Amino acid sequence: MPATIAVSASLDSALRKGFSEASVRVRPDTQMSAIVAALENMGLTVAIQDGTLVMSQGSTTMHTTLALRSLTTKPEFKDFFVLETSDPKTWTNERKMAFIRENGQDAWESCAALL
Repeated sequence: MPATIAVSASLDSALRKGFSEASVRVRPDTQMSAIVAALENMGLTVAIQDGTLVMSQGSTTMHTTLALRSLTTKPEFKDFFVLETSDPKTWTNERKMAFIRENGQDAWESCAALL
């Protein structure tokens, strides 16, 4: 049974803010300790330094927003995030094109008229 990692309130808050700034929606039932544990399993360190969220691997510090956003593409992180909604306003261009291919242009125009 994996050990539970305690996450301080400041780290929890900084991670949530970081995901928000990266336009990544964390699922409501996701615990930041699970994300920190998954990051540590990848060899990453997550910490607060001078009030700023810092992610690093060894001596390399990462661009935190880009690193957090890239987690959504990794299969081992898929259960932590809301990756798609039924709201067309949140769809990527790729998702919009898939909708049009599957349902036709008229269906998209009807849907887009509601936006």
